[in-house]
Amino acid sequence: MEITQSYCYLGIIFSACGTFNAARQNILSKSLKAFYRLRQLDTRDNVNLTLKLFDTLILPICMYGSEVWGPEIFMKLNDNNFMQICDTAIIEALNIKLCKYVLGVSKRATNAAVKGELGRYPLLITILTQSYKFWARTCLLPIEFHVKKSYVESMMTNLDHNKKTWSNCMYIIMSNFNHPMIWESQGDIDTPINSKFFTESLESKYTSQWKSHIAKAEDPLIPNKLRSYADFKSDFKIENYILSCPLENRRLFSKLRISSHNLSIETGRYTKPKTPREKRNCIFCKQVAVEDEFHMLMNCSLYSEERANFIQSLESFSNINFDCTPEIYKLLITCNHGDSEFSSELCQFVNKCFQIRDAALLEVSST
Repeated sequence: MEITQSYCYLGIIFSACGTFNAARQNILSKSLKAFYRLRQLDTRDNVNLTLKLFDTLILPICMYGSEVWGPEIFMKLNDNNFMQICDTAIIEALNIKLCKYVLGVSKRATNAAVKGELGRYPLLITILTQSYKFWARTCLLPIEFHVKKSYVESMMTNLDHNKKTWSNCMYIIMSNFNHPMIWESQGDIDTPINSKFFTESLESKYTSQWKSHIAKAEDPLIPNKLRSYADFKSDFKIENYILSCPLENRRLFSKLRISSHNLSIETGRYTKPKTPREKRNCIFCKQVAVEDEFHMLMNCSLYSEERANFIQSLESFSNINFDCTPEIYKLLITCNHGDSEFSSELCQFVNKCFQIRDAALLEVSST
């Protein structure tokens, strides 16, 4: 018989080294091909439809065999690194591409922000839920089944939980999510109830660590492009403006919210040498001020006429007293906490501001 370093069996690549790295890479490649075909439909004006199509057509490809190859990703799981493991897993690249595609932002956009805008949990949470259900079914199998025999043998011969076996990985996962009693039950399991509880605990842990990650951006001593985002984003959920506005209306507003734009506060990061934050000034108005999101929306003179028109349109359906304060800025950047009509007007205002800025930038560069 030929000796090989890897072998594909039932669509899963098994490697001689005993890991499933090649299997995950192969599944990601297949999933990306399917995703690029889905993108040809371009249904992003209807975000719910886009996400449903992805979950119906692409996710099953990504999930194939995940009960087997998923758990070993979490061999080094501890109380503090769940989000890091989820976000750096190779398979999560598919989820990140989906989020950036739906929002219409560049690949430079921060991963934590694009997932926060859509409230999109990492794929590994779904994969771990599938693994848990498979474990529960395996525990309930009669001992005559080969899968059950293999599992029992693994449990008996691998009492050292530092070994990278499937059963040990499942033990580590459950222990870190405070489910030792479920593990100890080994057969007396109400799968539907516990699988839902298990998923909720994974989502709760990820949300908690995501919020902590975003909050760190508020520290002025830590260079972080999410500092502006941390001022107003606190909940891991899809934003209403994404659901209520078509892509072309909301794309630039998404970029403004997550600092994936070409304002000086952002482009100054990439100059050589790097421009200090306090010197990334606006070149379009007379006042000396950093050109950031607040400056564009609230007080840059370049957009005075459009800002006046926007304020006038707000008065027709809102009682907001517009003034240049952090409180009013927060109302704007959060679309008045989800108001659809407000979202539409604000997105149009932001689009016009960027159009004016692009024209002014072109004029400056030509002189």
